[in-house]
Amino acid sequence: MCIGIPLQLIECEEQTAICEAGGRRERLNIVLVGPQAVGTWLLAYQGSAIRVLTGDEALQSRAALAALTKRMRVGTIVS
Repeated sequence: MCIGIPLQLIECEEQTAICEAGGRRERLNIVLVGPQAVGTWLLAYQGSAIRVLTGDEALQSRAALAALTKRMRVGTIVS
């Protein structure tokens, strides 16, 4: 399964941006979303920004990913 990761833009160029969140820093291709302002949240997937996120969407996604990571560390998920 592949999951997009919310990252916050800290530096923007014409076709790439440096983004980070939670200690993770990544250079993203921003051709799909265009140049954005510093502070904008982007949904990153395989080295590309695929969507601009609101602050609330980024917060919810990061919380869900944190919960999933915590659960995976505890053990397997039982249905």
